Amino acid sequence: MTSATIGSSVTRIGDRAFRDCSNLTSITIPDSVIAIGYRTFYYCSRLESVTIGDSVSSVGIFAFEGCSSLIGFYGKLASGDNRCLIIDGVLNSFARSGLTEYSIPNSVTSIGDYALYYCSGLISLTIPDSVTSIGEGSFSNCKSLLNITIPDSVTSIGTTPFWQCNSLRKITIGSNIATIGHQAFETGCSHTNWFCRSTTPPKISDLWFMCQICKIYVPRQSVNAYKSADGWKDYAKYIEGYDF
Repeated sequence: MTSATIGSSVTRIGDRAFRDCSNLTSITIPDSVIAIGYRTFYYCSRLESVTIGDSVSSVGIFAFEGCSSLIGFYGKLASGDNRCLIIDGVLNSFARSGLTEYSIPNSVTSIGDYALYYCSGLISLTIPDSVTSIGEGSFSNCKSLLNITIPDSVTSIGTTPFWQCNSLRKITIGSNIATIGHQAFETGCSHTNWFCRSTTPPKISDLWFMCQICKIYVPRQSVNAYKSADGWKDYAKYIEGYDF
């Protein structure tokens, strides 16, 4: 099977319904469908195009995991409403997909665990001000991601969200970050500039990042606070003041 059009009498697509359909290249989901199950299109490795109707309100976690050729979404997903990948405000389902750029819609309040992990072709990512937390492993192994800006709305970053994002060159952390999880920025990259906007040093885990650091820029009035804070003081020689 290389393509599928689902009939208008279908209201739900079950868990793993199209799992490992490795020849499937396109699929059209009608307006009658309101829910897509867990790992529905798991490892449909040749799936390039998905047209999603306007009625989908929930999608199971990892619904498109392993869809390494997936570059085209059409319907509400493309317009920015994007309800079909959001469950109670949490972004899910894009793991191991073929996305190269993605703007997370304003309806997202939390980026779920492993939401975009192993999207190795992802170069550009925009996180909106509606997001307040970033989950575990959410962007790990996004090896082509160049820059990331975490907005001021985010207050917590989970464990290993940027693990092995080894192309990152610039990381901007918003002014309201309170906690940063274990190995959050173990990127493996060779040159990275950090811009930490918070005037109060966030609470960080040991080994919160492991890479060759160029500089850590913090508000000028907070340089001494960062250099003496637990965890941060281990990187005191890299910390410099900056006018944000």
